[in-house]
Amino acid sequence: MKALPAATRRWLALEQTVNDRRINPLHVVSLSGSQDAVWPEYRPERRPVWPLAAIFVPSREAHSYGNHRGWLATRLRLHVPGDQDVVFVHPQSIEAYRRYIDRYGLVRTRILATPTSSHRSLLAWNPASPDTPVIVKVSLFVVMGGVLRDVDEGELARSTVATMILDGIDPRVRAANGFEFFADVGGAALQRAGKAWILRSLPESIVSARSKTMVPFFSLCSAQPGEPDPILARAIRRSGRSAAEFLCERIIDPYVRVFSYLLLVEGLGIEAHSQNVLCEMTEDLEVTGKIAFRDLAGWGAFVNLALRAARGRGVPDALPARRGDIRCTWADLTNAEVAHQRASEGVVRYGMHQVVWELYRGLRPYFPALRLVTLRAHFLQGWKRACLEHLRVDPVIAPGCISIPLDEAIDAFLLHHEWRGAPAGRPPRRLMSLTRASVSAFRPQLQVATNWGRLLIEPGRSVRLDPAPVRFAGRSRSRPR
Repeated sequence: MKALPAATRRWLALEQTVNDRRINPLHVVSLSGSQDAVWPEYRPERRPVWPLAAIFVPSREAHSYGNHRGWLATRLRLHVPGDQDVVFVHPQSIEAYRRYIDRYGLVRTRILATPTSSHRSLLAWNPASPDTPVIVKVSLFVVMGGVLRDVDEGELARSTVATMILDGIDPRVRAANGFEFFADVGGAALQRAGKAWILRSLPESIVSARSKTMVPFFSLCSAQPGEPDPILARAIRRSGRSAAEFLCERIIDPYVRVFSYLLLVEGLGIEAHSQNVLCEMTEDLEVTGKIAFRDLAGWGAFVNLALRAARGRGVPDALPARRGDIRCTWADLTNAEVAHQRASEGVVRYGMHQVVWELYRGLRPYFPALRLVTLRAHFLQGWKRACLEHLRVDPVIAPGCISIPLDEAIDAFLLHHEWRGAPAGRPPRRLMSLTRASVSAFRPQLQVATNWGRLLIEPGRSVRLDPAPVRFAGRSRSRPR
């Protein structure tokens, strides 16, 4: 690992060794509590390194997404023959692929791998070109927290769509909002088994930064080897400000700024919990306000297609994938049918009950005056201001409430939107439903055609989606950045 870029080594050390795996037991099911299911020699805190194994299967037996071949060739110097595809295998999952291994063999590549904070997300690099590492997310066939930690084809497809949407945001807009992301640039899935792997690029700040480090949120308040206090405790003391003021201004405000823009403007919901979010810090422990995030297709991730239509944004004309005769709709690849009621749930579940709670729980021993109610209130007021800014809707937060009606705020925006000259709607009587059910009994006054389906709109009352089939465009022609 010594040959990796300095910024990558700094980030990786935090990923592997500065993680208390602190979980709020009242609101979150822990996936890390059962990490004993992972063999000790492959756990992040051991900092293991091993040659990455792969199966080369005929192309007809795999579904290919994105431009993973180009990235593998330029970043890892691994060239995949045109009539084959590759599936990477975690050492603990070899037996799960036994049928394919017996038929096609298992190749020990020259690529080296080591786990990040996630046991199945492996930092990978070729010793001949260590300055271009990537992340390979593989299926890990163990049960943690009641969940089988594999990667299925649906996750690969959704992450490809989310990456294309994020890539479509003007770089100047991304810079103005202060965020970077780990792009899921492609991958492959076994056609019959449905199990997949994802190739994920690293943001520039994790590869080329000289004096700044991207710090995972879970590392901010975790015990650090060789240091008496957590990173954030030292940063707060150095700033001369109270813990509450520092956390609200330097951590919570940038978090809300980034994810409120993504949710309320781009219609993109992210599982923005402490493992998936990072903040930039200088050598002097100054928090710059820049945010990075990863894992674009988790259970809580979605794309609100109706909101994107109202904003004049869409989804790609076609998905760069080779899937044979498989048929699906854009709703299948964006979680659009379950997007409703996910906004509030995701913000409260991942933001308040994980990020805010972990900040409080990790720093309270060092700052006894810190109060959880103060951080929660500031977090909710930040989202309230974001709704006013982006939706021109003022959601009501009842006294003592630890939630915010974001889904209702989005509904109000959509139902009163001037859909191509439609008359202004009446106050909404019920929540918007994005579903194909009961479309025949619905009498829309307006239809909005898009490349991913039709929005059936009754102004002031409801908006429904009739999703279109996805068109696949074969291999992507995009080049690695």
